[in-house]
Amino acid sequence: MKLRSFLSLRPLLIFLLSFLHLSPLPVRAQDLKASLEQTAFSAAAIKWNPDTHLPSVIKLDASASLNEDDFLTNLQKAFELPAHLQFVQQKESTGPRGDRHIRYKLHYKGLELARTQYILHLKEDRVTHAHGQLVGEPTVELIPTLDKKEAYQYALSHLGLNEYEAKQGGAQMSHLSFGSDAGKEDGLLLLSSAFEDKKPENYRLVYSFDMTTVDPLRRYDVEIDAHSGELVGKYPTLYNENIPTRGTSLYNGEVDIVISDTIFKSEWPDNEAYWHLDEWNAYQGSGTSWWMADTDNFTPGGYENNWHVVLETDPISLSGSQLQLAFHHRYAMEDPDGASDFNSNYDGWDGINVRISLDGGSTWEVLTEPVPAYTCNSLWSFGAIHMEGTGIPGWAGRRDVWTQVSFDLSDYINETVNIRFDFASDAGYTSVDDNSLFGWQIDEIEIRNSSGTLYTNSGNSTNIHAYSKINWVGNIEGKFRLRETTRGGGIATINAENGLGFSDYVDFVQDTYPFMSAANQVGVGIHWASEQTYDYFLETFGRNSYDDDGGAIITYADWKEDDEINNAFWAGSFAAYGLGDGEVYGSWGAIDVVGHEISHGVTDHSANLVYHRESGALNESFSDIFGAAVEFFAEGRDKGDWLMGEDIYKDIGSIRSLLNPKARFDPDTYLGEYWFNTINTHDNGGVHTNSGVQNHWFYLLSEGGSGENDDGISFQITGIGLDDASAIAYRNLTHYLLPDSRYVDAATYSIQAAEDLFGENSQQALSVMSAWEAVGIYMDSRLMTSDTLLQFESDLNDSEYKYLSLLNKSIESLNITEFNFSDPDHFTLQPPQVLPFQLNAGDSLRLWVVFSPENDSLYDESLIIESSDPLHPTQTIHLSGLGTGVTTGLSDNYQSQPGIELSVSPNPFSEQLLISYALPRPDYITIEIRDITGKLLYQLTREASGKETVEIIWSSLPNKSHAASGGIYLLSLRTSTQVLVKKIVKQ
Repeated sequence: MKLRSFLSLRPLLIFLLSFLHLSPLPVRAQDLKASLEQTAFSAAAIKWNPDTHLPSVIKLDASASLNEDDFLTNLQKAFELPAHLQFVQQKESTGPRGDRHIRYKLHYKGLELARTQYILHLKEDRVTHAHGQLVGEPTVELIPTLDKKEAYQYALSHLGLNEYEAKQGGAQMSHLSFGSDAGKEDGLLLLSSAFEDKKPENYRLVYSFDMTTVDPLRRYDVEIDAHSGELVGKYPTLYNENIPTRGTSLYNGEVDIVISDTIFKSEWPDNEAYWHLDEWNAYQGSGTSWWMADTDNFTPGGYENNWHVVLETDPISLSGSQLQLAFHHRYAMEDPDGASDFNSNYDGWDGINVRISLDGGSTWEVLTEPVPAYTCNSLWSFGAIHMEGTGIPGWAGRRDVWTQVSFDLSDYINETVNIRFDFASDAGYTSVDDNSLFGWQIDEIEIRNSSGTLYTNSGNSTNIHAYSKINWVGNIEGKFRLRETTRGGGIATINAENGLGFSDYVDFVQDTYPFMSAANQVGVGIHWASEQTYDYFLETFGRNSYDDDGGAIITYADWKEDDEINNAFWAGSFAAYGLGDGEVYGSWGAIDVVGHEISHGVTDHSANLVYHRESGALNESFSDIFGAAVEFFAEGRDKGDWLMGEDIYKDIGSIRSLLNPKARFDPDTYLGEYWFNTINTHDNGGVHTNSGVQNHWFYLLSEGGSGENDDGISFQITGIGLDDASAIAYRNLTHYLLPDSRYVDAATYSIQAAEDLFGENSQQALSVMSAWEAVGIYMDSRLMTSDTLLQFESDLNDSEYKYLSLLNKSIESLNITEFNFSDPDHFTLQPPQVLPFQLNAGDSLRLWVVFSPENDSLYDESLIIESSDPLHPTQTIHLSGLGTGVTTGLSDNYQSQPGIELSVSPNPFSEQLLISYALPRPDYITIEIRDITGKLLYQLTREASGKETVEIIWSSLPNKSHAASGGIYLLSLRTSTQVLVKKIVKQ
């Protein structure tokens, strides 16, 4: 689940590449290709993944006739996939031409491989092609060393939380989503490669926790190594009468909306009570008893987070003497231990109690002094989660044997009362974690006086009813409110301006309609925009809400928590739009911003692009694309525009521009000017900045255009119109892209999507290709180097190392055939390369160019690189080196960079290494240690300022197998402007 921020504040951006070390085309892949002659894939076109030695794309010959089951069976056999690798269907969708697309999650021995998916594409029930991520046999031990509780403690520690704070966060998220994501399985054991290549040796056994912080409100999927407790990954995841009427919006004047004339007290969106009659373990072994449990999602039954469900009697007139309430019950809930350790005001977590009302259910008080007594004096679930305060007593823990309970009702003689049985859970431990927690069972409810029975219920549905007690937002006077259920699972727009917590949020209300009051303009505008976004996806693509399953669209207007008044975000199950500061920004509830945020939900429920680096930039871009499309849909082609968030500015401005990304300091060329270095952690690797590349591609594809990109390539694009461009982008997102897709993948599969929809060599397909070349991703092999000039300065009898990075900016593979130094005696490459070698689409290679002078003089040389780049088959790197005299030992001086100081001590070293640096201004830095082959041993990325020192204990490095031996290693310090390199020696 994604918590997406619409806006990112970013520092000065200066171009800097991050690179991955790649190997030559694997021999095993060549062997497998030769062995396919006798298989169903003998005539298939195959693209190989050099990291896994397995196919990433398979296009079957037209004569092939395999359904999905036959294809997967043949796939497993032909490519020698692990016997225990499973393809678990996640979703199937059908295209406009009847083509089918089946998305699978991969599992190994029953464990999900995180973010590892495979997609089959079928026409007339025959697989035409397939793509995704196949993996070999993971090498990690699959029996965890830590149990879930221990791993959870590590997760809390890594986020800087305690259990009390984590429970608060879970409750906040559940309430804000109206309970729509309550009960998500947490602490799931799975296999994750995090952001490493999906090689078998990179997978780690992890527990995955869905965790929320309250201040500030942030949501993450947190992965903890199930053996060591290390943090493997942290992934951001924050995105009934119906009356048609009109309302006055803030930005769009009078608009058509649908409202409600009911409070939706507990029925929306489908807040089940879960009390029901059941024969399971019924009282005295026969008939039915009342049971508070979900029997659809648990076997035999159980409960989930954040429930407050009740069983309430009809009115009962109390008379006579010796009044007594009695019933039999049994229960199993979370153990109360630990509550008082986190908050001394409470002594239990989940719990149950009995209440009485003297005014027909308007107010309630807890009945006290039962026999046997309550086991807790103050339950966290009632008090903190459901906002009743401290001192709410009840039973907690478990009582497996049917037991009779009695209450003295003598104080209520001559009153007409209702009796209520209350159950409440918090945001922590539930039946998801322990299947033996079956909830609460009740039977033989009876109220008697000295003369006989006044009320009885022995497990039947008469004179008693169940409901959910949760009020997701505060009640507020007013008959009509901004909620409706004509679209999917409903749309609700909530007013968050009055408080800093969900208990203070209320509906936008009026006693009459239309909704024309000035006080409701923001709410009306967001409500209308949410309806328009729903209608756009339904009418354009046949998609039923963001999840294509009628998911309720819940939005909070005038949000002001966590200093988010100047922002908007999607949190996986609801969206929030900032109040605005009133000076630069007004309300963030503009039509394109609303379309943008809800589109994050579409991405979550299709490609599920990881919100990090290039996949995160694509995630943001698709939201910009559909945000703009929703604006054109709602306002009309004559009023819509290619700016994002222009309405929210009090004066002139916009957040981003699809027409001209550079106007807002975003790149319009892949790896060009304003491209954000994705190695930095700020803004999750530049997701709001680097989105500009696909944004501009979409604009050019829709409208056409001409010009020259940052690579010096001229272009002339024929526009195909917004409708066709949107259809291609949507098909690419929902049918082809995977969670960790990069820009080259987006380019590759948008071409496929265009060919699917409009045919090969159609104008649409040709324009897709041309538009990608216009933004710096090319159809033919294209070699880009990080530098055209490298300058060195080194003492004699020593060496200096400089990075040289090679990148294939194409959707096709590139072959490097030759490296030629004009002076190979004093300039060399590390590691040495076996030629020729291949760079796949979008891949890169980082090399060290090493300068080793013999004379105290200037060396003016060159490196010529030959490749299969048809435009530039040879490229020249100029090399300037200065030898500076004889020294002994290792110098702490390196390539001089004004303003930044770097020192390492001791050097040489044996175990402890101190890295000290001084920065002239705050910046994001990355420290890396690699061996001379390029293998990464250590990496630290963080925001830094002034003078700081990092201590490294060599024996504690993550990659210990490569860090154990002595020898030469290379230390680098990256800032947003410079890369500093230092040679270190391990004794």
